Amino acid sequence: MNKLHRFEIWSTLLLIVWLAALSVVTAFYGAQKTAIFFNSLPLAIYWLMLTGFLLAGLVTFRRLIRLPGLLLIHFGCVLILVGAMWGSASGHHLQKKLFGIDKVPFGYMMIYEGTAENHIIAEDDTVLAELPFSIYLKDFRIEYYSDESYLQVEKRAGIRDYFSDLILLEGEKQIARKTIEVNHPLHYGGYHFYQHLYDIEKGRYSLYTILTVYSDNGLNLVYAGYLMLSLGVLWQFWFRYIGAYLKRRVSGN
Repeated sequence: MNKLHRFEIWSTLLLIVWLAALSVVTAFYGAQKTAIFFNSLPLAIYWLMLTGFLLAGLVTFRRLIRLPGLLLIHFGCVLILVGAMWGSASGHHLQKKLFGIDKVPFGYMMIYEGTAENHIIAEDDTVLAELPFSIYLKDFRIEYYSDESYLQVEKRAGIRDYFSDLILLEGEKQIARKTIEVNHPLHYGGYHFYQHLYDIEKGRYSLYTILTVYSDNGLNLVYAGYLMLSLGVLWQFWFRYIGAYLKRRVSGN
């Protein structure tokens, strides 16, 4: 192994160890601060370096071509990193500058029952974007657990789930309907719309719903990367041994 290969391997390993350490440390600072940190300029440089070393490994380590499992793992990691960078705030800014793709990476929508809304806003109510379609809130409702005897301790403890019945509109034309709940979002127009919050003081009588909006840019690359990574791990630690075993059985050894 020459010095270049050794440098690539150790540099990549150190970057991965550093990422693991950062992930553990930032877990104690909350989701918002962590998101800001991982989208900062120093971390953008880090992501580019890690992606660069992984790509360099694909070029310089010819042996990977004969090892499908490791090749899939390498490609999967690269796709995950590229997809994550493409979907970041900096990635959205670059897309707008280079290709005119004008989308926001993240925001909120507040919709009152019986009204339609098409504006994505920030936490301070600043308008971030205007969508080419509207979302109409037909009904918002909360589902409680049947046994609410412990609600005296905490008023919201018995909430099982909450739902928003949504209608998608383009102009006056209805194009789709969907009831969303926690972890079951609406996906349309390049965005995912998640059930986020409501009027907590009014509870089940809340007149509005708050949706969290995420851009889907880069998401398909991330999914493809995880698929390749999973297949690579299966191949490396399972399929190749099964194949070798079957060959021995066929040859009679």
